[in-house]
Amino acid sequence: MKKIVTTSILLLVLLGSYGQSRSYQAMKDTFIGGEDVHAISVNGILCRMVLGWADENRFRQAITEVKSLKLILVPKAEFRAQGLTVSQFKKMLHKDSFEELAFFRDENELVSIFLQENERNKDRYFILVESTEKVMGIEIRGNVDLNALMSTGMEVAYCDY
Repeated sequence: MKKIVTTSILLLVLLGSYGQSRSYQAMKDTFIGGEDVHAISVNGILCRMVLGWADENRFRQAITEVKSLKLILVPKAEFRAQGLTVSQFKKMLHKDSFEELAFFRDENELVSIFLQENERNKDRYFILVESTEKVMGIEIRGNVDLNALMSTGMEVAYCDY
């Protein structure tokens, strides 16, 4: 009985730590509870359904193998209040084994796409969207078809994939 309880606790701890990257968890821990900071988490099926309802099929094609999506929205004022910058967060992503794949400008927003490769088809993508008023962090676990994503008509400034 003692072995079953110990194994169960260990399994729960491992599954909980596997749910998101250290970078996303650090961003969430730093900013959650701040004014106008919002975080959500959805599984891949729900994400594809929402994109279908929003008639965003161009993006839906790129995420056919997504397991989960986590999103956090942080006002730039919260970054300043914490004495942090977006550049510092990007450095944290690099320390967490994320590689920058691409960045592009979409209207007034700078979008950076990072990849953390893992074995067994469990890659993590971190998309950082920076505007004058807010910063959005989106973590996607699974596989994203970058060719389909790039063919959505957005102008790519840099791409290394």
